[in-house]
Amino acid sequence: MPATNSLRKLFSDSIIYGLSSIVGRFLNYLLFPIYTYHISAASGGYGVVTEVYAYTALLLVILTFGMETTYFYFSNRDGIDKRRVFSTVLASVGTVSAIFILLVMVFIGPVSAFMGYSDHPEYIRAMACVVALDAFQSILYARLRQEGRPWKFFTLKMTFIILSMALNLFVFLVAPHLTHLSWMAWYDEAENVKYIFYINLVCTAIITFGFLRELKDFRLSLFDTKLLKEMLRYAWPLLIFGIVGIFNQVADKMLLPRLLEGDEGRIQLGIYGACVKLAMIMALITQAFRYAYEPFVFGMGTGAKSKSSEPT
Repeated sequence: MPATNSLRKLFSDSIIYGLSSIVGRFLNYLLFPIYTYHISAASGGYGVVTEVYAYTALLLVILTFGMETTYFYFSNRDGIDKRRVFSTVLASVGTVSAIFILLVMVFIGPVSAFMGYSDHPEYIRAMACVVALDAFQSILYARLRQEGRPWKFFTLKMTFIILSMALNLFVFLVAPHLTHLSWMAWYDEAENVKYIFYINLVCTAIITFGFLRELKDFRLSLFDTKLLKEMLRYAWPLLIFGIVGIFNQVADKMLLPRLLEGDEGRIQLGIYGACVKLAMIMALITQAFRYAYEPFVFGMGTGAKSKSSEPT
């Protein structure tokens, strides 16, 4: 009977976690024709979006360096303080993310030139902040999963989606008709690409405030250097496999602009990236299951040990 209940919980959690991902991607698909309609293929604008997001996906894996899964493993070990684990993981990922933002801001010139965006360093600044916040939030989302709170996870994800949808619809569908108003002086239809990045940054920053309860559990005094060393030994293979896995997914989007001369690379990447959007459904299903199975698997191991230690 307990096994049946556990499997039922795994199934129900998969549905809740999956809904946020599937609904989010589905709504993103609704934005997809809006982007491609308002950003011409000849401009290469959608290629810019595709390329920058490819880099952010790789950077997110690097900035979390396997600590998301490591958090589940260590927080379910016997005789360990879960708050100490949480504080150590969050402090380490937060520190790495802060250093990353600082380096990007200091060396924004060479970084933007290397990526081919010397004329638009604001793209790099915005997405550097987004990926750093995403890395930090990934541990907070992991906290929700570890505590078995899928509904808050779902609420925060859906809040992000709704905010993003609303701002994108305003910028791409409403704002062009309001340019005659003085308070719309900031809007430039020719710069639609940067608004995609800015909207992501604004929504990601707002969602951070939804984690106030989880952040209250963080204590810098609980940071444990010895524990961190153990975690890093556990995490480094996850980092390597994570980099290899994500690079396999995004390498094409990084290389394509460099294989063709001039603007043609980003023009073709925009067309290619638009086509790739249509092939993501299996990734959604896998992600939904992963969100549920990590706390389930590590939690089952702890439960089995606890039962075996009970007096007969």
